[in-house]
Amino acid sequence: MRDAASGLLARRLLGVVFGASLASATVGAAASVALSLALPGTWAAAAAVLGAVIAAALSALIGSYALSWRAAALGVACGSSLGVLPQPAWTAWGLVAACWASAAVASLTIARERLPVVQRTTSPALVAAVHTLQLPLMLFSLGVSLVSVRPRPFVVLFSCSAFALWRLMGGECPLSRAEVQLRSLRGEHAPTLGEIGFIGDQIRRTTGVVVSKGAVAGIAYATAALAFAWYAVQALH
Repeated sequence: MRDAASGLLARRLLGVVFGASLASATVGAAASVALSLALPGTWAAAAAVLGAVIAAALSALIGSYALSWRAAALGVACGSSLGVLPQPAWTAWGLVAACWASAAVASLTIARERLPVVQRTTSPALVAAVHTLQLPLMLFSLGVSLVSVRPRPFVVLFSCSAFALWRLMGGECPLSRAEVQLRSLRGEHAPTLGEIGFIGDQIRRTTGVVVSKGAVAGIAYATAALAFAWYAVQALH
C-alpha cells in the first residue's frame, strides 16, 4: 500500500514537472519564433494561455489518469493570470510562471476530487488527442532549441522527467496507460500497442515502417544526448 502511494506521488510530481517543462519549452520556442518574425507583444497573452492549457492537461492526465473541467479551468485561470500580467513583450518569466502554476494547480485540484468519478467522465479520446499532440510539441521545442537558448533548460527538464516517468512505469508511457484504463472503465476495447509502443505506432501509421519500442527508446536517448552535448558546446563558446 505504501509503495503504491509512493508511486502515485512520484508520478504526480513527475507529471507536473513534465507538463510544465514541455509547456515552458513550447512557449519559449514560440517566443523565439515570434521575436524573429517581429510579431507584436500581444501574442504573449495567447502564448501564456496555450502554455497553461498544455501544462494543466498533461500534469493531470499523467498524474491521475483523469482531467476534470474544474481542475483544467482552475489551472488555466491561475496560469494565464500570471502570464498576462503587465510586462515587457515575451518576458520569459511570465510565460514560465504561467506554465508551472497551471500544472501545479491542475494536479493538486484533481488529486482532491473523487478520482473514480472523474476518471469515468474523462474521455479517452481527449487522452488520445493530448498524446498525439505531445510528440509534435516536443520535436518543435527541440528543433528551435538548437538555435535558440530560450527553450533549452526546459527541453532538458522535460526529457529527463520523461525518461524518469518511462522507468517508473516499467517502460510504458503514462498517457498510453491512462487511455487503456479509461477505456476499460467504460467497457470499451483498449488498444494494445505490443512491442512497438505509441511512437512506434505513429511511425507505422505515417510511414509504414515498423520500429520496435526498444529502438524508439534508443533513438530517444541518443537524440537527447546529442542535444545536450550541443547545448554544452554552445554554452562554452
